[in-house]
Amino acid sequence: MHPMTDIATVRRIALYVAIPALCVAVAMTFQFGRSMSFLHAVCLGLLTIAGSIIWPYIKHIATDKTAANSFRVVGVVFLSVEMFSHLGYTVGTRVIESESTQVTNAVYQNNQESVKDNAANLQLWTKQLKDLTEQNAWAASVKADALRTQLETASKAIDNETKRGGCKSKCEAKMRERDAIAERIGKVEQVEDLTKRIDAAKRLADDSRQKANATEYKTSAVVAQTGFVAQLATQSLDPDKASMTWTTIGIGFIVSLVSTFLAPVMLTIALGPMKPSEFAGRLAKTVDDRESPKRDAKGNTVFNIANLDDKAKKALSDYVACLQQNRQLYGAAA
Repeated sequence: MHPMTDIATVRRIALYVAIPALCVAVAMTFQFGRSMSFLHAVCLGLLTIAGSIIWPYIKHIATDKTAANSFRVVGVVFLSVEMFSHLGYTVGTRVIESESTQVTNAVYQNNQESVKDNAANLQLWTKQLKDLTEQNAWAASVKADALRTQLETASKAIDNETKRGGCKSKCEAKMRERDAIAERIGKVEQVEDLTKRIDAAKRLADDSRQKANATEYKTSAVVAQTGFVAQLATQSLDPDKASMTWTTIGIGFIVSLVSTFLAPVMLTIALGPMKPSEFAGRLAKTVDDRESPKRDAKGNTVFNIANLDDKAKKALSDYVACLQQNRQLYGAAA
């Protein structure tokens, strides 16, 4: 018989799958329970172990209908609690991943927009300064404080002429000179203000570029899967929030269902009762090199127990016990 079709090999592989599957299931329920308290975590972890090993045990006590049915009810309760724990852990993990991705990408988008805004402001103010200095070339080499001093001097001259009894045309000329100085002060102040704005915009642009370069756009497999399934379910390229939420719950339910039942199913295969054919195979393999089997007049295989070692005797005893259990389960037909 091919090794992969041998029931003993299948049981062994099932056990190898069941052990890590059970460890992962316990870790999931433990993590979920820890969100409530450490005691909840421990209790849910132990419940997960009990919910997995109870099913092979039920197979072994199948002849006791009352006990078997009672344990089945308990097993269903255990697996239900475990599945809801897995569902809480899975959905919670997916929601955290989704929200984390949204926040990261929102920060990324804000940083990119900040770079664009600062670049636009810098470009605008640089153009305004260029236009202003082209129209008033003198403004680049004059300070507003110096012009304010000239303005004060002109104002005092007008006041002095007024005190002398009126300045008429002479005062009018001085007033025009004073207004020209005030206008020039306004132009210089515009140049200085634009220069300060440009310097500040350059610093902001540099900072925003550094932040933008430090923030990467986050691509999440969880978010992509949720969006893809929601698109298929709603037949829409832009599913609404409710559809995305129900999709997250649906995917979480499927994942939880598989993670909950994987260990119990594999343990049932690995540790469930053996059929007589399995014991016969083990028995034949055990005594194969010790004594050639003989058959009686009816064609039954017989062994000389005296020639068997302890291991072979144990295999023969297990085989007989299996036959007896089989008759109890299925009657004389077995």
